[in-house]
Formats: sequence, structure tokens, C-alpha cells
Amino acid sequence: MVDDDRRLFDVDPGLRAHEHELSSRLEHALRAIVRDHRLDAFTFHFTAVADDGRIRTLPVLGASKLLAEGVGYAGEGDVTCAALVTVLARLAGESEFFETWGLDFASGSIMKNHMGEGNYRLARKDLPVKLVRAPIGLGDEVAPAVPRMVMRPGEATLTNLTTGRGGVLKLTVCEGAVPEMAPIAGVLTPHGKFTPSIPLKEFLERFALAGGSHHSALAYGRWARSLGRLAWIMGWEFECIGPVSASQPPARRNSW
Repeated sequence: MVDDDRRLFDVDPGLRAHEHELSSRLEHALRAIVRDHRLDAFTFHFTAVADDGRIRTLPVLGASKLLAEGVGYAGEGDVTCAALVTVLARLAGESEFFETWGLDFASGSIMKNHMGEGNYRLARKDLPVKLVRAPIGLGDEVAPAVPRMVMRPGEATLTNLTTGRGGVLKLTVCEGAVPEMAPIAGVLTPHGKFTPSIPLKEFLERFALAGGSHHSALAYGRWARSLGRLAWIMGWEFECIGPVSASQPPARRNSW
């Protein structure tokens, strides 16, 4: 697995051999769990890893590589978002776990970042994906190996799934784009931005009123109409924030 990583990534010389090996051992364990339990998605609590006492680093390399293979993932035990990442991957071909890490009001964008997990297949094509050591400081006695990358530009759809009143699921969707950007100096984890199709302040207000949560899923392309159809089939509430692309056939009427 370490040899495969050296072919797959540009391995930073600063990543020590024992650090890379430990991350690969945890990847192997994750893959065994996913295989043995036939999982389509998974999540874990960082504090549970830290409190366990036997696990010396965070399994973010394994999470990143499984994400790239279409297995849904979300951080912090967010089962709902992990399932959504899988749904979006089945629909769009590939997807990404998207945590709102910060807001860039100058560019009207939302920054995606987290603790080292990211779908490296969504990286900019003109820049190598580097495998680096990235001390997180949350239960990682040994620095985890992390694929450092920035997301490629393109049209995209941000999708959020939450449990609303009476236990009914609600799907909130916004089309927009991932803007072109250079890697941010000092940020070692996978990152990127999403620019909604409406002004950022308007998006934030409408997203909050819709009950949008901290964790979302993102896929390249414009998927609002297809997701509206999915919500109708599943009996979910549905809300689309901003205009909808006319490039797809109209969805069955729902709440939008």
C-alpha cells in the first residue's frame, strides 16, 4: 500500500516512513471494516479515536482514498451526511464531503476544509497531489499522512441533508461553482471553495432559514433538478436555493 501511494501521490520527503506505514495500517483496517460489513458509507468520531488509546493517528488517508472510490464519508459521526455523500456519488459519478470551514466575503465563496479527508480525484489536474505529514492535534500521537490538494474549478452543486420536524428528512440544494484557486500556504489538508449562484450573504440567510447543517456533500455539475426528483421519490422535503440550471429535464413538482 505504501508503494502504491508512492505511485499515486507526490510523497513529501518530510513524511516519515513510520508515519506513512501507520496511516496505511489504519487504511487497511478501514477497508476490512467496509468490506466485512458491506458498507456504502462510514463515519467516525475523532474524540473516540483519541480516547481509545490503541489508535495512534487519525485514519484520514484511508478515508480519503475510500472517498475517491465512491464510499461515502463524513466527519464527526455524521451518519446522515455520510449517506448523502454516497447518494451524490451514485448520481454524479463522484462526490466530496464538504464542511463549511470559513467564509470568503471578498470572493463570495465558502471554504471547504477539514481534518485531512478529501477526494483526491477532484484535485486540480495541473498540480500534483502531495502526500504530507499534517499534525492535527486531536488524538494523533503520530502525524497522519494527508493528501494535500486543492479542488479543481468547475460548475458544482452543494447538497445538504438534515432531519426536520417529525423526523422528516429535508434536502437543501444550491447550484454554483468551484472557483479556480491556488493552494493556500500553510493549509496541508484538502481544501477548496464553493461559490453559490446567488450573493453569499443571501445564500447564508436562506441556507440558515432552510435548516442547513454544518456538513454537506458536493458534486461537480448541476444536479438540482435530479436531486429534486430524488427527494420526491424518497418523500423528503426539498428546497433549492437560487436559480436552477435548465440543462436537465424538469423534476416532478415538489416544494420548489
